[in-house]
Amino acid sequence: MENRPVKEEYFALYVDATFLNVRRGSVGKEPVYVVVGINWDGAREVLGFWFFGSKGESATNWQEILGELKSRGLKRFKLLVADGLKGLKKAVLMEFPGTRSQLCVLHAVKGALIKESPPQPSPSTGREWKFPADGEGVKILQLTGMA
Repeated sequence: MENRPVKEEYFALYVDATFLNVRRGSVGKEPVYVVVGINWDGAREVLGFWFFGSKGESATNWQEILGELKSRGLKRFKLLVADGLKGLKKAVLMEFPGTRSQLCVLHAVKGALIKESPPQPSPSTGREWKFPADGEGVKILQLTGMA
């Protein structure tokens, strides 16, 4: 648990869990929850990481993390970038109503490669992103050099 204050607003929060070997009597894999804030200038800031001691990733744990971030000063963010964990969008909307979500590109590509049928050829450049239509997405693409 962190107690360092965070900024009131970020353009996006990137949330994910990675599994690490943890020794608690015996060695087993446990999720480490990580939240990275991306500000309006494109700079990234690690807002925290959490261990819950569970065997799998949980939307309930994410809701607890988001509640903690709220108590540390976070008031809003425009975009959630995450994997497709069931219940995560609902957890975010309970704490931060109106937040949009975007599937992480890595998870989207991985999901596309796992599908049974091969992807159909397209003239796409691979730079298709689902960002808010109000121009903020274009700004972040320009900041990251992808526009």
